[in-house]
Amino acid sequence: MKNHYNKIATKFFITVFAIFFLANYATGKDADQTTKAKIQKEILVAKDAGEGTPFHTIGWCGNKGLLIESDKFGIEWIGINRDNIKLATKRIEYITGCTPDGKWVLYEENGSSRVYKDKWGKSLEELIGMDGPGWHGHIFDIHRFEIATGKQQKLAVVRDDSSGLVSPDGTMILLGNKHDSDLYIAELEWKKLWLSNEWVYGSTRWLADSSGIATMIWDNGHSLGIEIFDKENSWSKEYDFEALGFGPKPNRSIHFNTVDKDNRLYFTAVEGGEDYRSKKFHFFRCEIKGHKIGCNLTGRFSENGTYINTHELLPSGDFIFSRDDDNCIRRLKGGQSSTECIAGLDYSGDTYKKITLIGASPNGRHIAFRRGKKPPKQGDRFYSYRYDLFVKELSGE
Repeated sequence: MKNHYNKIATKFFITVFAIFFLANYATGKDADQTTKAKIQKEILVAKDAGEGTPFHTIGWCGNKGLLIESDKFGIEWIGINRDNIKLATKRIEYITGCTPDGKWVLYEENGSSRVYKDKWGKSLEELIGMDGPGWHGHIFDIHRFEIATGKQQKLAVVRDDSSGLVSPDGTMILLGNKHDSDLYIAELEWKKLWLSNEWVYGSTRWLADSSGIATMIWDNGHSLGIEIFDKENSWSKEYDFEALGFGPKPNRSIHFNTVDKDNRLYFTAVEGGEDYRSKKFHFFRCEIKGHKIGCNLTGRFSENGTYINTHELLPSGDFIFSRDDDNCIRRLKGGQSSTECIAGLDYSGDTYKKITLIGASPNGRHIAFRRGKKPPKQGDRFYSYRYDLFVKELSGE
């Protein structure tokens, strides 16, 4: 049975390590100085979003809403216009993601996970010799929830957590590695695609033009996988990170950060000692040229003693981030050496105690963050802070 808490923790761990480079990516210098930026429009979208308990923000759902999760109410969609819709959380075990238009939430049905066996009864471990294939050795039912209507539909029986990624142009859905055990595919408006290889993969992203995907491959050490789905020029290939110039394994840990509008790929190679606050980061930008990948080292950064908890790389090239126990959300513009504070602790005459970045909308026009304060009357031991959820408009800055 898959352990989704471990998967979420792993993804969070990877994200945290990948973000320390933000304040210095453009210049390779420490950006200690912070100036006060002109505050654009802020929207308070949810007051006490956890309703008395801590809440976890899953992320943006399209450009008009966010998914949050709490032990009290389960999973909820909150629109930036202050709408909110509770999902059928008893059926949801793990959110795969949302469609680019924000219309559908895709999720794994609770309790549907089972060991994958082919039509002859052989498991993945027996078929390809995998040692402990983890969640990639399971199949599960993936569903979708229509936010506007509450309609729910079973989509398919799939084998991988990156299954259910809908392409940026909204025409295709990736259903992972193929299988023939308990196979079910609903009639969908999306073209259904499978990978050509038996990749144990994750951190998967569509290319911006919807021509294919790029993914980390986790078996036999990290490597990069590219698959192009074009009918006339379809191909699939695996690339070794060491051969691409990222440094020898296991001395460096490689993290796939983002894909830009020109299909260029961005990676962080991290090396360091036992102290996770003291790391050296090497930043790479890779470009697909035919069936080859060309990568260039774009910068280096050493982080000592400062813990950056969340970051975002915007389509504009700006970096938005927050540090633990910080007093603002910071932005570093490309080519500059100092950061600016774009959201502080004060809002509408009130002063909060904490502020934490949640993430940027897919189009890069808004960021979501939360401000926290101790409530006037303490509740149980879990009710230590009241967190209000905000969205800030970045356009025009």
